Amino acid sequence: ALTFARSSSGEFISMQMAYREAGDPLGTTRPPIEIRGSNSPETSGRWGDYSATNDDPALPGSFWGHHEYRTQNQWRTRIGRIDLCAGGTSNFCVTSPNSAGNGALISATGSTSIAANDFGLQVTACPANQFGFFFYGPDQVQNAAGDGFVCVGGSLFRLLPPVKTDALGDAARAVDYGNLPVGGEIFAGSTWQFQFGYRDPNFGNFGFNFSDALEAVFCD
Repeated sequence: ALTFARSSSGEFISMQMAYREAGDPLGTTRPPIEIRGSNSPETSGRWGDYSATNDDPALPGSFWGHHEYRTQNQWRTRIGRIDLCAGGTSNFCVTSPNSAGNGALISATGSTSIAANDFGLQVTACPANQFGFFFYGPDQVQNAAGDGFVCVGGSLFRLLPPVKTDALGDAARAVDYGNLPVGGEIFAGSTWQFQFGYRDPNFGNFGFNFSDALEAVFCD
Protein backbone atom coordinates (compact mmCIF):
# COMPACT_ATOMS: atom_id res chain seq x y z
CA ALA A 1 0.00 0.00 0.00
CA LEU A 2 1.08 3.60 -0.51
CA THR A 3 -0.08 7.06 0.43
CA PHE A 4 0.40 9.97 -1.94
CA ALA A 5 -0.84 13.39 -3.02
CA ARG A 6 -2.60 14.05 -6.32
CA SER A 7 -3.34 17.32 -8.07
CA SER A 8 -3.69 18.81 -11.52
CA SER A 9 -4.48 22.10 -13.18
CA GLY A 10 -8.14 21.29 -12.69
CA GLU A 11 -8.21 19.96 -9.11
CA PHE A 12 -6.93 20.95 -5.70
CA ILE A 13 -4.38 18.66 -4.11
CA SER A 14 -5.80 15.61 -2.34
CA MET A 15 -4.62 12.75 -0.15
CA GLN A 16 -4.94 9.37 -1.86
CA MET A 17 -4.16 5.78 -0.95
CA ALA A 18 -3.73 2.76 -3.23
CA TYR A 19 -2.68 -0.85 -2.91
CA ARG A 20 -1.91 -3.97 -4.89
CA GLU A 21 -2.30 -7.65 -4.08
CA ALA A 22 0.24 -10.37 -4.74
CA GLY A 23 -1.49 -11.66 -7.86
CA ASP A 24 -1.92 -8.27 -9.53
CA PRO A 25 0.14 -7.46 -12.67
CA LEU A 26 3.59 -6.10 -11.93
CA GLY A 27 3.89 -2.34 -11.89
CA THR A 28 0.19 -1.75 -11.21
CA THR A 29 -2.04 -0.84 -8.28
CA ARG A 30 -5.76 -1.00 -7.72
CA PRO A 31 -7.64 2.29 -8.40
CA PRO A 32 -6.66 4.94 -5.83
CA ILE A 33 -9.01 5.91 -3.03
CA GLU A 34 -9.39 9.59 -2.12
CA ILE A 35 -9.02 9.98 1.64
CA ARG A 36 -9.31 13.80 1.85
CA GLY A 37 -9.58 16.55 -0.72
CA SER A 38 -8.57 20.19 -0.36
CA ASN A 39 -10.59 23.35 -0.95
CA SER A 40 -7.79 25.84 -1.60
CA PRO A 41 -4.68 25.91 -3.77
CA GLU A 42 -1.12 25.14 -2.69
CA THR A 43 1.50 27.35 -4.32
CA SER A 44 4.48 27.11 -1.99
CA GLY A 45 6.29 24.52 -4.10
CA ARG A 46 6.85 22.35 -1.03
CA TRP A 47 4.56 19.49 -0.10
CA GLY A 48 4.50 16.06 1.49
CA ASP A 49 6.94 16.49 4.37
CA TYR A 50 4.57 14.69 6.70
CA SER A 51 3.45 11.53 4.98
CA ALA A 52 3.90 7.80 5.45
CA THR A 53 2.19 4.40 5.21
CA ASN A 54 2.34 1.75 7.93
CA ASP A 55 0.80 -1.68 8.34
CA ASP A 56 -1.33 -2.37 11.39
CA PRO A 57 0.28 -5.15 13.49
CA ALA A 58 -3.07 -5.93 15.14
CA LEU A 59 -5.11 -6.02 11.92
CA PRO A 60 -3.35 -7.99 9.16
CA GLY A 61 -4.25 -6.56 5.77
CA SER A 62 -4.95 -3.05 7.14
CA PHE A 63 -2.73 -0.07 6.34
CA TRP A 64 -2.71 3.40 7.88
CA GLY A 65 -1.58 6.42 5.93
CA HIS A 66 -1.17 10.09 6.76
CA HIS A 67 -0.60 13.03 4.48
CA GLU A 68 -1.28 16.73 4.10
CA TYR A 69 -4.26 18.54 2.65
CA ARG A 70 -5.37 22.17 2.55
CA THR A 71 -8.43 23.88 3.96
CA GLN A 72 -9.08 27.57 4.54
CA ASN A 73 -5.62 28.36 3.17
CA GLN A 74 -3.86 26.23 5.82
CA TRP A 75 -2.20 22.88 5.51
CA ARG A 76 -3.43 20.11 7.78
CA THR A 77 -2.73 16.43 8.36
CA ARG A 78 -5.22 13.66 7.68
CA ILE A 79 -5.03 10.01 8.78
CA GLY A 80 -6.73 7.30 6.73
CA ARG A 81 -6.95 3.51 6.60
CA ILE A 82 -7.49 0.99 3.83
CA ASP A 83 -8.22 -2.69 4.33
CA LEU A 84 -6.99 -5.37 1.97
CA CYS A 85 -8.64 -8.72 1.74
CA ALA A 86 -6.49 -10.91 3.98
CA GLY A 87 -8.37 -14.08 3.13
CA GLY A 88 -7.33 -16.89 0.84
CA THR A 89 -7.56 -20.59 0.12
CA SER A 90 -5.41 -23.66 0.71
CA ASN A 91 -5.86 -27.35 -0.02
CA PHE A 92 -5.76 -30.06 2.62
CA CYS A 93 -6.59 -33.74 3.11
CA VAL A 94 -6.08 -36.35 0.37
CA THR A 95 -7.79 -37.39 -2.81
CA SER A 96 -8.33 -41.02 -3.81
CA PRO A 97 -7.89 -42.86 -7.11
CA ASN A 98 -10.95 -43.08 -9.32
CA SER A 99 -11.89 -44.49 -12.72
CA ALA A 100 -10.36 -41.41 -14.39
CA GLY A 101 -6.95 -41.63 -12.74
CA ASN A 102 -5.23 -40.47 -9.59
CA GLY A 103 -8.17 -38.66 -8.07
CA ALA A 104 -10.28 -35.52 -8.20
CA LEU A 105 -8.83 -32.14 -7.17
CA ILE A 106 -10.79 -29.14 -5.94
CA SER A 107 -9.75 -25.49 -6.34
CA ALA A 108 -11.23 -22.00 -6.12
CA THR A 109 -11.85 -19.31 -8.69
CA GLY A 110 -12.15 -15.58 -8.09
CA SER A 111 -11.36 -14.23 -4.63
CA THR A 112 -12.58 -14.69 -1.06
CA SER A 113 -13.64 -11.04 -0.84
CA ILE A 114 -17.29 -10.74 0.08
CA ALA A 115 -17.46 -7.34 -1.62
CA ALA A 116 -16.05 -8.75 -4.88
CA ASN A 117 -18.67 -11.54 -4.81
CA ASP A 118 -16.78 -13.62 -7.39
CA PHE A 119 -15.88 -16.75 -5.40
CA GLY A 120 -16.39 -20.05 -7.14
CA LEU A 121 -15.44 -23.72 -6.87
CA GLN A 122 -14.14 -26.06 -9.53
CA VAL A 123 -13.07 -29.69 -9.60
CA THR A 124 -10.96 -31.59 -12.12
CA ALA A 125 -10.01 -35.21 -12.83
CA CYS A 126 -13.40 -36.70 -12.00
CA PRO A 127 -15.09 -39.42 -14.07
CA ALA A 128 -16.71 -37.87 -17.13
CA ASN A 129 -20.45 -37.21 -17.32
CA GLN A 130 -21.23 -38.08 -13.71
CA PHE A 131 -23.28 -36.18 -11.15
CA GLY A 132 -21.79 -34.77 -7.96
CA PHE A 133 -22.19 -31.92 -5.50
CA PHE A 134 -20.04 -29.40 -3.68
CA PHE A 135 -20.53 -29.28 0.07
CA TYR A 136 -18.96 -27.40 2.95
CA GLY A 137 -18.66 -27.27 6.71
CA PRO A 138 -16.64 -25.70 9.54
CA ASP A 139 -14.17 -28.46 10.44
CA GLN A 140 -11.31 -30.44 8.92
CA VAL A 141 -11.48 -34.22 9.32
CA GLN A 142 -10.35 -37.29 7.41
CA ASN A 143 -12.87 -40.13 7.62
CA ALA A 144 -13.09 -43.06 5.23
CA ALA A 145 -16.29 -42.93 3.16
CA GLY A 146 -17.21 -44.64 -0.09
CA ASP A 147 -14.07 -45.22 -2.11
CA GLY A 148 -12.29 -42.22 -0.60
CA PHE A 149 -12.34 -39.83 2.36
CA VAL A 150 -14.68 -37.20 3.71
CA CYS A 151 -12.46 -34.29 4.73
CA VAL A 152 -15.11 -31.84 5.96
CA GLY A 153 -16.71 -32.15 9.38
CA GLY A 154 -19.24 -30.47 11.62
CA SER A 155 -22.60 -29.37 10.26
CA LEU A 156 -22.47 -29.98 6.51
CA PHE A 157 -24.20 -27.90 3.84
CA ARG A 158 -24.73 -28.84 0.20
CA LEU A 159 -24.54 -26.36 -2.66
CA LEU A 160 -27.54 -27.39 -4.74
CA PRO A 161 -28.56 -28.41 -7.31
CA PRO A 162 -26.01 -31.14 -8.14
CA VAL A 163 -23.66 -30.54 -11.07
CA LYS A 164 -22.63 -32.90 -13.85
CA THR A 165 -19.02 -33.30 -14.86
CA ASP A 166 -18.21 -32.58 -18.50
CA ALA A 167 -16.47 -34.84 -21.02
CA LEU A 168 -13.12 -34.01 -19.41
CA GLY A 169 -14.34 -34.82 -15.91
CA ASP A 170 -14.46 -31.19 -14.78
CA ALA A 171 -17.25 -29.29 -13.00
CA ALA A 172 -17.69 -25.84 -11.51
CA ARG A 173 -20.12 -23.79 -9.44
CA ALA A 174 -20.34 -20.11 -8.56
CA VAL A 175 -21.08 -19.50 -4.88
CA ASP A 176 -23.99 -17.12 -4.35
CA TYR A 177 -23.59 -15.54 -0.91
CA GLY A 178 -27.23 -14.50 -0.93
CA ASN A 179 -28.58 -18.00 -1.55
CA LEU A 180 -26.93 -20.27 1.00
CA PRO A 181 -28.46 -22.78 3.44
CA VAL A 182 -29.59 -21.51 6.82
CA GLY A 183 -26.66 -21.90 9.22
CA GLY A 184 -24.17 -21.98 6.36
CA GLU A 185 -23.99 -18.24 5.71
CA ILE A 186 -20.61 -17.01 4.47
CA PHE A 187 -19.47 -13.61 5.73
CA ALA A 188 -16.26 -11.65 6.21
CA GLY A 189 -14.11 -13.29 8.89
CA SER A 190 -15.60 -16.76 8.46
CA THR A 191 -13.63 -19.87 7.50
CA TRP A 192 -15.18 -22.82 5.68
CA GLN A 193 -13.97 -26.15 4.32
CA PHE A 194 -15.18 -27.27 0.86
CA GLN A 195 -15.18 -30.65 -0.90
CA PHE A 196 -16.76 -32.39 -3.90
CA GLY A 197 -18.52 -35.74 -3.78
CA TYR A 198 -19.31 -37.60 -6.99
CA ARG A 199 -20.64 -40.81 -8.48
CA ASP A 200 -18.13 -43.28 -9.91
CA PRO A 201 -20.11 -46.44 -10.71
CA ASN A 202 -17.29 -48.12 -12.64
CA PHE A 203 -14.69 -48.07 -9.90
CA GLY A 204 -14.21 -49.44 -6.39
CA ASN A 205 -16.66 -51.15 -4.08
CA PHE A 206 -19.08 -48.33 -3.37
CA GLY A 207 -19.56 -46.38 -6.59
CA PHE A 208 -18.92 -42.93 -5.12
CA ASN A 209 -15.87 -40.93 -4.15
CA PHE A 210 -14.57 -37.53 -3.03
CA SER A 211 -12.02 -34.94 -4.05
CA ASP A 212 -9.41 -33.52 -1.75
CA ALA A 213 -10.61 -30.47 0.24
CA LEU A 214 -10.18 -26.72 0.27
CA GLU A 215 -10.11 -24.26 3.15
CA ALA A 216 -11.32 -20.74 2.36
CA VAL A 217 -10.92 -17.72 4.67
CA PHE A 218 -13.31 -14.95 3.71
CA CYS A 219 -12.77 -11.22 4.14
CA ASP A 220 -14.43 -7.90 3.36
